[in-house]
Amino acid sequence: MSSGTLMPLFIVLPLAAGFLIPLAGFVSERLVRSVAVLTTALLVVLAVGRIGAGYATYAVGGWPPPFGINLVGDGLSGFFLLIIAVVGFLVTVYSTAYMKRYTAEAKYYCLLMLMIAGMNGVLLGVAKERKM
Repeated sequence: MSSGTLMPLFIVLPLAAGFLIPLAGFVSERLVRSVAVLTTALLVVLAVGRIGAGYATYAVGGWPPPFGINLVGDGLSGFFLLIIAVVGFLVTVYSTAYMKRYTAEAKYYCLLMLMIAGMNGVLLGVAKERKM
């Protein structure tokens, strides 16, 4: 797979986890924490792979702008993806011990995953393709 085809995973994975976590909350709080930690760990692995990948674009749904969303990744966005992924992972790992004392753990992790998806979407999504 080329690096361009992996770019939607930076948005899809935390978004899917954000919708899966409230459902997992009905089963077990441990499952909620596991989904959150595994998702952010996978994002770190993907971001490390994205660092040296260079310039890549991905037209979501195959529609080019202005009708579709174009995801654009380069070296600088790869660096910021890594920062977002590492900080998100550290926050999630720290939160596992901290949030055990509080209720609504599933809501917290759901919102955290949606926030990470939003930050990645803002970083990768552009209205027009950049010309390099």
